[in-house]
Amino acid sequence: MGVLFTTGRDPCDEARELCRALAAVMPESACENRGKKTVEDVVARARLFGLKRAAIIASEGGKASEISFASVTGKSWEWVGTPVKIKSAAFSGLPKEKPCCAEFSGKRASEWRNFFEVEECCPSCDGDSGFGTLSVECGEKFLRFEVSGRKVGPELVLA
Repeated sequence: MGVLFTTGRDPCDEARELCRALAAVMPESACENRGKKTVEDVVARARLFGLKRAAIIASEGGKASEISFASVTGKSWEWVGTPVKIKSAAFSGLPKEKPCCAEFSGKRASEWRNFFEVEECCPSCDGDSGFGTLSVECGEKFLRFEVSGRKVGPELVLA
């Protein structure tokens, strides 16, 4: 479960901030500077952390431009879907504690649930854990996050 978020090879500040923000709001996720790592190196790091996904946030023209997801298994990896194009990103404050699970809603909920591969909320995790439940609203052209009715992390406008 969870995602290792990293940037492309020549990241802009917005891509770095987006990596940190997504890792802060998504359950069981982490952020790591890519540096000179190849995609195979990034996948190996995700495997080392026990994560099932790696997400690479590319930059273009000083802005975060797209997110590519890779599915990570014991000995191999493969791209998941096509890269998601980002038109713009805005940032709200981060939650005090990382949410324990996520609920996805909206037109593209199943697509984003597959991209992020995070734990869906269960009856024993009703938001009373002190960490809260992450609500991910997945519209046709946007992605936004809330905890306890308050916007957190990034809000993406998708191309």
